[in-house]
Amino acid sequence: MSRIQQACGGRLDWDKGAGEEWARSLADELIALLRVDFPLVIVLACSSHRMWDDLQRDGLAVLRARDFESPGYPIDPTKVASIFPRGRWNAVDIQRLSIADLWYATIYSANKVG
Repeated sequence: MSRIQQACGGRLDWDKGAGEEWARSLADELIALLRVDFPLVIVLACSSHRMWDDLQRDGLAVLRARDFESPGYPIDPTKVASIFPRGRWNAVDIQRLSIADLWYATIYSANKVG
């Protein structure tokens, strides 16, 4: 995590004890979302190209998003359960998903969801 924080800059926000499965890199705004249980980082498209390169060199899949709020990232409903088996997909529109929706539907592990 410290290597990812170093690449992204800002401060790392992750409540491991609460069962969160995403960490956030924050500066003045949200810079990146970091999946803690597999190698995925979602970064703002306006962020540093050097950061993208550093994260990819570290073996992470880097998804560049224009922003975190706009819908437009469809997920195949037949595959979504295999990618995020504990996701709360009934709470979001998986045909017009935003990155914020993805984060919301998959933030907590199964044993922490109420």
